[in-house]
Amino acid sequence: MLALKVEFKYAEIAKLALIEKGLMDKNYELKKDAKHIYFPITGKAELDFPNKIVQMNFDKRENREDWKSKLVGDKSLTQKQAELMVKSFDVMGDIAIIEIPEELEKAKKRIADALLKMHSNLKVVAKKGSEVSGKFRVRKLEVLAGENRTETVYRESGCAFEIDLAKVYYSPRLSFERERIAKKVKKGETVLALFAGAGFFPIVICKYQPKCKIVAVELNPVAVKYMEKNIARNKMETSIKPILGDVKKVLGGKKFRRWANRTTLPLPHSAYEFLAEILDSMKKGGIVHFYYIPKTKVESAFKEAIVKIKKACNEKKRKFKVVYKRIVKTYAPHVDEVVIDFKLLN
Repeated sequence: MLALKVEFKYAEIAKLALIEKGLMDKNYELKKDAKHIYFPITGKAELDFPNKIVQMNFDKRENREDWKSKLVGDKSLTQKQAELMVKSFDVMGDIAIIEIPEELEKAKKRIADALLKMHSNLKVVAKKGSEVSGKFRVRKLEVLAGENRTETVYRESGCAFEIDLAKVYYSPRLSFERERIAKKVKKGETVLALFAGAGFFPIVICKYQPKCKIVAVELNPVAVKYMEKNIARNKMETSIKPILGDVKKVLGGKKFRRWANRTTLPLPHSAYEFLAEILDSMKKGGIVHFYYIPKTKVESAFKEAIVKIKKACNEKKRKFKVVYKRIVKTYAPHVDEVVIDFKLLN
């Protein structure tokens, strides 16, 4: 069967990319040799790290009961009801975040109890109570089973993050992006990590490149407290400076003018509104990692994002070149979240 062959140093980013693209065949065990790891895959895709597609035999994993099958088997749900459930769910630390269709609201606790019993690593099952909203980009959560808490410790890329999922924005699905960008940062770079939340982007970047200087800006005071804890937990106090404040105000003065070699903008709905201030902060040759979600269905999210970038650059008399772009994920039917890396040429 098909296998993705990568060197060990690319193992984590390869795993994240395959899971994100739905290409990992979880029915088989991974294989290794002295220098490489081999992932069983269901198809091919363009990946932006060194890899090779090969043919290989894999050992079958032991059969594990599917979550939906378990719910039907113990009569928590009928087969028809189970088909309404979203099979996948997010896990942050020891907390699972699930979606419950309106039709299954009365069965939500039975569903959560079944999930908790199936996964010994989980201590809490919570239900999404709303979409991400408000100026602090948080969502309401309802604890359905397990311990009555929304605080946990989440691990990614060899880093540990303490976070309260009901009070601070989080996105485990950006883990591939954090690894991708972190691997590009060079020794001595100055990095602006904007809309930094509990510190995911700056801390992963610092893990890969400790000899850089990072300023992390976040508006949510609760998130900044967790970011400070996480910086200390990962022993990165000399490399990362957290700032509580509004991006426009922080970057609006002279302190950060032409300061940054690189900027991360993981605020896809409205990051374009801050581009003027961000462009003022960028050095010649600097890279901006710009995330974007159209407000409505469009023919191409990439084209619309580039229009936003071009408008801001024209106003600031900066020239730019797109150096990378990809669809990050599907946000809604026919609406994609995209990332565009662009370089300032003057």
